Amino acid sequence: MKQMFEEIDAAIKGVTDLHECVSREAEVWERWEPRRKLMDFVQQHELNVQLQLNGIATPPECLDSSVQYPLLTPAGENWAHSEIRKVRDERIEFWMRIILPTISLIVSITALVFAVRR
Repeated sequence: MKQMFEEIDAAIKGVTDLHECVSREAEVWERWEPRRKLMDFVQQHELNVQLQLNGIATPPECLDSSVQYPLLTPAGENWAHSEIRKVRDERIEFWMRIILPTISLIVSITALVFAVRR
């Protein structure tokens, strides 16, 4: 990405006309579009792996249809983070429902054993 911004700076250097400046910047931006999307995909890889491991199917409206590989839109990224958070919270809740009563039972039995010994 640093190279892209350097290329933009070089393209607009010395240009005094605002329209020409915007045009050259858009041209460089367009030329870098495939690389930016690929970089987004690489950055989203871990998110996609977590979705797959949790068995969450990504709805089509959350995917960018302009590329061949699964790239999430910004709204899709927000959706994915919230879904992964929900799954994590459900797992924590499940284990808390098992562990806390078990610990409570162990403490109660231990207290009862000590009470009987006295």
